[in-house]
Amino acid sequence: MYRTILVPVDGSDAARDALRHAVGLAEPLGATVHVLAVVEPSGSPLAFDVDDVDEMTDAVRDLADAIAAAEDASDGADSPGVTITSEVRRARHPHEAIREYADETGADAIVLGRHGTTSLPEAVLGST
Repeated sequence: MYRTILVPVDGSDAARDALRHAVGLAEPLGATVHVLAVVEPSGSPLAFDVDDVDEMTDAVRDLADAIAAAEDASDGADSPGVTITSEVRRARHPHEAIREYADETGADAIVLGRHGTTSLPEAVLGST
């Protein structure tokens, strides 16, 4: 049924729940779960210098990797058939980056949390 499941994340509890659900779907099928974080530029592209943008990208990548590693350790340890990967993309419109990544990976399903965050990181990084 599903061979590739995409989970866009934004650091929220809803995103963690979506990832947990995706791993549950993937486990009996041996499907791959792709975790995607999208960094949204805020305001003027000159608001941050290149180092600031790279730092934000690294932070989001670390977040995606940490979520993937935690879920792999807690849910995937008993199911070696579940592979979890992570990717970070920059995009002004996260839905476009999600759609493009889904096409690139041949995602059979996209699992999203029901709402994003409303915190300072969202104000800086955006929210999927």
